[in-house]
Amino acid sequence: MQKQFFILILATLSFLASCKKDNDKPGPGNPSGTKVLKRIVETENNTTTTYTFSYDANKRLSSVVSTNNEEATFFTYDDKGNVIKLENRVDDETNLFTFTYTNNLPVSGTFKSFERSGTEEIITDRYDLFYTVNGGVVSKIKAVMMDPENNQETYEVEYDLQYTNGNVTKIASSGWIPYSATFTYGNKKPVYPVVFSYVMDPAGFSAQFSARNELLSLAYDFSGTELDQVITTTYTYDAEGYVLTANDGITRSRFEYE
Repeated sequence: MQKQFFILILATLSFLASCKKDNDKPGPGNPSGTKVLKRIVETENNTTTTYTFSYDANKRLSSVVSTNNEEATFFTYDDKGNVIKLENRVDDETNLFTFTYTNNLPVSGTFKSFERSGTEEIITDRYDLFYTVNGGVVSKIKAVMMDPENNQETYEVEYDLQYTNGNVTKIASSGWIPYSATFTYGNKKPVYPVVFSYVMDPAGFSAQFSARNELLSLAYDFSGTELDQVITTTYTYDAEGYVLTANDGITRSRFEYE
């Protein structure tokens, strides 16, 4: 599932956690009459991995699991279709989001990162999230960094979000370590099924599952550090605008639908 992209995002989430001192929106699910993404076959360094997409009875994405079981993502919904839990596992690391809503608007969330050591899972990062919604989109995210050992607040940072045509194009903060994530899009179908109605995290993990169009590039800028990263992806499409193949310079992907 473009592992380079997701590992980069998860590393960014962990880095952000460790920094201490629309009604015009798309709805989740697959509308009737659309193609349903079932598999992505990826090749990287002559190794091929298949990711299988599974859906619940309401045609909402419920899981994405790799054939080698090294990566898996699970989505849990409330009775109104809002994502209330996202669990992502990559190798020995588990990243867990939980979200709360009032009147279908996001209010707060948590992020926790765990590392497996034998049969134990040790929490390594945590922050609490608080959302400001304006004009049908999340316009601001406040992240309260927590010390996972004693559950005490260590640092707060606010992120401002910008949008174009319903897609988030920039997430930025100032403060102790200025940070920005910049996204560009094409005009075809989104790469992944729409799961989120809002962008819910400062690194942009949820942006891939709330986008209206295919993501062309993602750039992370950590001012004053050597952590800056850019991923640019090229695609081929079918006649209806669905992605058939993707290439980010490291991973080549083939998309299969039903």
